[in-house]
Amino acid sequence: FDGRDPVPVGREKAYAALRAAAVSFRDQAARHCSQLLSGEVGSGKSELINHFLRSVELGDFLVLRENCMLSEQERLLSPWDRMMNTVVRYIQQEGVVVADHIQHRLGRYFAAFALEGEPTALRQADPTLIEAALLLVSALARRKKLLIILEDVQWCDGESLTLLDALLRGAENGTVMMILTRRDNCAPQISARLERCVADGLLHEQRLYPLTEEETREFLLRELDSQAAEQLAQKFYQETGGNLHLLTELTQAYRRSGDVEEVIASMQDILLSRLAGLGEEALQMARLISLFSKEAPCSVLLALVGQDDKQLTTG
Repeated sequence: FDGRDPVPVGREKAYAALRAAAVSFRDQAARHCSQLLSGEVGSGKSELINHFLRSVELGDFLVLRENCMLSEQERLLSPWDRMMNTVVRYIQQEGVVVADHIQHRLGRYFAAFALEGEPTALRQADPTLIEAALLLVSALARRKKLLIILEDVQWCDGESLTLLDALLRGAENGTVMMILTRRDNCAPQISARLERCVADGLLHEQRLYPLTEEETREFLLRELDSQAAEQLAQKFYQETGGNLHLLTELTQAYRRSGDVEEVIASMQDILLSRLAGLGEEALQMARLISLFSKEAPCSVLLALVGQDDKQLTTG
């Protein structure tokens, strides 16, 4: 803990879990150290990872960090494509020795991404590609341990999930650790695959809950003078529900203007900016819910979406 760079408020337990997992991974004190950070939009998953990367000594690790993207949800193995480019550069720069038979299989792996579009032969997960990735991990592990950070897995394509699962299950003991993040509106089929990994002990889940009112007060005490923090804590908590991102936005707006009423009025713009990250089904649900002044009965919403409970749950 560095007083100049404290752990984000309300995330101390999750940070301690990440730090302990990294130490266990480095010392090979545990077989499975991978972590899953789950929480609502704006719960501070990325900021927690940023703090972890700043504050933990990771010189023994090769850190690979990528995001899954909504616009690439249907693109085959998209996040691994970018990650493997980084790995290839590392191999070339560091002179990592890779056996001929592994190079042959890796050649097929990289060639797949060099093709235009998505050839029919590559639309399904190719066991050879997955095996090549596992062999690559084994080759790199002789030089450095791998810390793979993959954010927003709620937008992960099926093939990428298959490779992720294979790495969690098939990597040699103590060679790879993953940190994954997912939003609460994760599609049921993706959540089910992640939860199987949690149930099998391959992933350890850390839930990032909204801040309590007391944690909101502590956050404001770090950001503002004590008088302003005490005056604003209850109001800001009521307006944000303890959402860390919204709280940060409100605090920054207050610091700029110093006018509480003006800041509260800006909440609509802040919330609209967050809608940009929602999928189409979630946006449809938001439009339907906005028709109700207080509550949106589940039975009515189901009727409006044609009794499609899957669409309702996903949205």
